[in-house]
Order: sequence, then structure tokens, then C-alpha cells
Amino acid sequence: MASNQSTVIALVYEKLSQKGSIYCSEDTNKIKISLRLTPTSIMILTLQQRPQLHFSITSLYPHPARIDGEVIGKYPGRILYP
Repeated sequence: MASNQSTVIALVYEKLSQKGSIYCSEDTNKIKISLRLTPTSIMILTLQQRPQLHFSITSLYPHPARIDGEVIGKYPGRILYP
């Protein structure tokens, strides 16, 4: 579904369904998720404190050749239940 006809919501849903690696960021309230399935991309998330604690997607763009920051974990993607 990652075509030029995709909505932003559909693209974000598709990307968050993929497995990836989580990287730290220069900003303590941000993390990066490397999603390598086509189309490869990097998603930047910012921790928001109000009205409740949650992550907000700041950016989603084509995957750079090199990612700044260290790997701090694995992102499991969407977990499918039988």
C-alpha cells in the first residue's frame, strides 16, 4: 500500500506493522525507529507528556545510509494473534 495514493494514516500503519531497530537520539525526548522493509524509512518519535504520556510521530522519511545514535532495542512491529 506504500504508493503515491496512500494516505498518511495508511502509510504510518503499514510502517508501524514492520519490525525494526530503535535508536537513541540527541534529544532525550526523541527516539528513532529504523524500518527497513520497502519502502525503507526512519521514523522519529517524540515523547509527549500532556494530556497523557504518549509518543508523537515527528518525522517519517526515506532511510538514510547511516543513522546517528546507538541501537537501544528492537521494535517488534504489529503482533499478530492467532
